[in-house]
This record gives sequence, C-alpha cells and structure tokens, in this order.
Amino acid sequence: MTKRCYKCKEVKEKSEFYKDSGRKDGHDVICKLCTKEKRKEYYKNNREAILEQRKEYYKYNREAISEQQKEYYKYNREAISEYLKEYRQNNRDKLNAKDAKRRARKLNACPDWLTQEHHNVIADLYATAQKLTKETGIPHHVDHIVPLKGKSCDLGTGLMRHTISGLHVPWNLQVVSEEENLSKGCRYSEWK
Repeated sequence: MTKRCYKCKEVKEKSEFYKDSGRKDGHDVICKLCTKEKRKEYYKNNREAILEQRKEYYKYNREAISEQQKEYYKYNREAISEYLKEYRQNNRDKLNAKDAKRRARKLNACPDWLTQEHHNVIADLYATAQKLTKETGIPHHVDHIVPLKGKSCDLGTGLMRHTISGLHVPWNLQVVSEEENLSKGCRYSEWK
C-alpha cells in the first residue's frame, strides 16, 4: 500500500512513514525522510535550548539513566563490543590523538590556551601518521620533538641535571616511523 507525503508530495510505501495510532490509516502524514529533515532543522535552530534541557534532565534523572544504560548494555553486550572493535579499527588516529592529549594533561603539558585550530592541526598529524602506516605498511607515530617528560640524572657531585620538558602543541609534534620514534626514546638533541 502507498501513501502521499504531505510535505514532499511523493507517493511512497507505507513502510516509509512512521506509525501514528491517532491517524485513520495508522501512519503519519509526513514520510520518514521529511520527518528526519524537519528534526535536523529544528535541532539546528534550537541547539542551545535543547542541550540545556538535556543537561537539566540528566541532572535530575542521573540514576535512572545509568540504570537504563546498564540494562541496555546487559542485553546488547556483543553488538556494542563489535561496534567498538570496528570503531577502534576505523578511527585509530582519533583514539591515538585523544590518548596523547590525556597523557599530556596528566603531565601538565597540554596548555589551556590552545585554540580549536591548534587542536585540528594536532588531529591532522595523527591522521597523517595513520595514513602513512596504511599506505607504506610501516608503522608511523606522532612524536614529541621535545619529550613531554624530561629526565633527571645525578652528575656525581651531589648536583642533579634536569633536561627540558616539551608541550603537547602542534609545533612540538612530528610524524616519524615507529622505529625512529622508539629508538629516540625520551631524549632530545638540539643538534639533529
């Protein structure tokens, strides 16, 4: 059976319409595609208010939401695991960038003054490393030119020598082969 969409005026199968028990034929008057477009437009125009409502709802329903999520996970564990496995494979660069940022934050090496443009450049470096790995078959890493964690060593005279520590910023990052990165370790040489 078919039906004409009130919005786009196209004749479509009834399966292309959401169910609506309040309607005579049991289906909405607007097709699923037009409904999705309408929702997208509404979200775009009311994004801030919607996010505020969600935040407020979560604040007062945190425990119920947590229980729902646990219940959902209990019955969909395999599907979630499969999805996450596939996501990890397809988004290795994003995960590596996120992990590096987390490590840098722990070391207070990720400055708060970085702009979105800086973060985009960093993300592009991780994407480039992943791309080079796929294209060449040689694993590539994003390396901190000046390591995030400087080392200290005893000079034997009771004095300690401290090396410098770098920041997690675009100009302190470079894409290198895994072999080159691992052979460098946490060392920095001014004279390369």
